Amino acid sequence: MKSSSRHKVAVIIGIGAYNDLGVVRSCGEAGMKVVLLAPGSMIVPIYRSRHVDLWLDTNTCSEKDLFCALEIVSERYKGKELVLFPTGDSQAVVINRNKVSLSKKFKVPGIGGDMEKVMDKLEMSRIAKNSGMKVPHTELHHTSQVSASQLSYPCIIKPAASILGVKSDIAICRTVEQGADALNLFRSHSTESIIVQDFIDGEGQYEIAVPGVSLANGNVIIGGYLRKHRTFGNGSTVYATFIPEIDTALSESVKRYISGVGYKGIFDIELLVNKDGVFFIECNYRNGAYGYVATKAGLNLPALFAGISASPSKRLKKLTMMEERADILNALSGQVSKLSWFWQMMSADVHLWWSWRDPMPTLSHYLRKLGFKM
Repeated sequence: MKSSSRHKVAVIIGIGAYNDLGVVRSCGEAGMKVVLLAPGSMIVPIYRSRHVDLWLDTNTCSEKDLFCALEIVSERYKGKELVLFPTGDSQAVVINRNKVSLSKKFKVPGIGGDMEKVMDKLEMSRIAKNSGMKVPHTELHHTSQVSASQLSYPCIIKPAASILGVKSDIAICRTVEQGADALNLFRSHSTESIIVQDFIDGEGQYEIAVPGVSLANGNVIIGGYLRKHRTFGNGSTVYATFIPEIDTALSESVKRYISGVGYKGIFDIELLVNKDGVFFIECNYRNGAYGYVATKAGLNLPALFAGISASPSKRLKKLTMMEERADILNALSGQVSKLSWFWQMMSADVHLWWSWRDPMPTLSHYLRKLGFKM
C-alpha cells in the first residue's frame, strides 16, 4: 500500500560521494525530508542540495559517531517515520549489526544474520551458483601463503570481504609479474584474504548491473538493468544506458539470490555478458552509485523501500547516464574522442553530479575551486 511521504524522513548514512547524492535526490523527489549524515571532507558539497533538510558532519565509519548522530536525528524528528539508507558497505554492515536496537526508532535495511558473511566474495559465488547463475572459477587465498606463480592467468584479484576494499583495490592481472605486484599491494594494505577469479575476456563482452529492492513482504522488485559502456580506473561506471526490460530467466535468478539471503532493502547485482552467457560478478547490499538513473527511469528504489510507492512506473524509460567528473578524464586521456565525449555529455539524460533542478552541490564545488567563498 502506498503511504504519504509527509511523515517520512530519509536518513542517508553517506560516504561523501555521488552514491549519497543519488539517494538524496531520489528521496527528495519522492517528497521525503532528507537528513544527510556524511563527513565534511566530501568530494562535492552534497549538503547544499535543495533536498537536504539537515546535514550532520559525521564520520560514518565510526560506530560511536554514527550512533550519536542517529540519536540527534531521532530526537529532532520525533513522531516521524525514519528510514535508513546506508550508501557504503561498511555502513551497511554496522547498521545490520545493530538492526534489533535501531529498529525501535528506524526502518532498517539488512538481513537477519551476519551481513559480513554474505558480503564475502566466495560466499557470494556460492549463493549465485545455487541461484542458477554462471560464476567464473573462484579461489580463496591468504596473502601470506600464496605466490604469484601459483595463480592462473588472466585473473582478477580482490579482497575477500567487500568492506575491506574499494574499486581501486581490484587488480586485473595477465602475467606473473602483474600478479606479484598485486599481491605485494594487498600485503602492504594488510589484506589477509583475497579472492582470485578467472578473468573472462571474450570478444564483444560487456558488464551490466541489475538494480532492485526487496520489500518486507518478500516481494523483490526489478525493472531493468544498466548496460555499461565505459568505465574509469579499475571499473567505476561512468557512461551507461538503463534498459527498461530484462530477461525473465536472469530476473528470476536475481530474485532467488536476494530471497535466499533474506535481505530486505536496496541492492544491485553486477554481471558480465559475452557469447558464453551471463556471469555473476558481485552483489552490493545498498543503493548503487547509479541508483538515481533507475529513479529517473521510473524505478525509485528508495521510495519503494520507504513505502511511498507501491510499485514502479508501468512504463519505465530508456535513459543514458554519465558520471561527468570522472568521464571527462577518459576524454582528456584519449580513451574517447573529445568531440564524442562532448556530444554524449550534452545528450545524456542523467548526470550523476549535475542537475538543473538541483545545481548547488556541483555549482558551489566549482565556484569554490575558482576562489569564491561559498
